[in-house]
Amino acid sequence: MCNSLPSRARASTVRETAHAIDAAASAWVVRVDRGLTEVEQAVLEEWLAGDSRRAGALARAQATWVHA
Repeated sequence: MCNSLPSRARASTVRETAHAIDAAASAWVVRVDRGLTEVEQAVLEEWLAGDSRRAGALARAQATWVHA
């Protein structure tokens, strides 16, 4: 099967799973808790901007972290 999209464009159309987002959000919560560098903060903001589901996942992970 021939696909007219460049490989990079095809890769960007693959949707991240909810499980992967939740796992990444959990990792971010640990990093945020210890304090982020300016570079890490920028990477977090970029990660959040990449998918609208990520902000909710981060909020859920933060709530779990606080109440654990």
